Amino acid sequence: MVITQEPAQSLAALHRPLTTNVRFPREQPDIALPLVISLQVPRHFTRRYVEYTSGVLSSPTESVFLVPRMSAWRRNAIRRPLTRMPDEEIIYRFQLSRTLPAGTDIASMIALNRLLYERVRDMGGYRMTSSAVPMSQDDWKRHYGPTWQSVQAAKTKFDPKNVLTPGHGMFPG
Repeated sequence: MVITQEPAQSLAALHRPLTTNVRFPREQPDIALPLVISLQVPRHFTRRYVEYTSGVLSSPTESVFLVPRMSAWRRNAIRRPLTRMPDEEIIYRFQLSRTLPAGTDIASMIALNRLLYERVRDMGGYRMTSSAVPMSQDDWKRHYGPTWQSVQAAKTKFDPKNVLTPGHGMFPG
């Protein structure tokens, strides 16, 4: 037996940022919003970064509904082209997942994510692509550093109409 299913959305629709497609009506106070930040932390700064993060997230406001995760990967196991990561054999992934209840000051939580990202960036770490951290094109240029030209060339070649990830600030329309 063969089962087929038509896709519910186009590929481009699946890559649009959440904020442009979803409206949260005020009359539904029980809606929760997932907010994730995923970072790559250099090994020699991992302990210091976790201690820093623990201090930043020490109040109930910042740590409510928080699920922290940390995992280690071998660098050679990550095979995506153009992925930025610390120049070390073992890469540490630090992820914070939160589901925020309605009424939470989402802007302050995103600003907190930005603060956490800037700290890891300044330690030589990187943001992973699936993170609730606003980025400008200049941020992306800094993130990709010497490979920025290759990223631009890949975008031009594989997405000439700029339909994939238009809301991430990497390639403003």
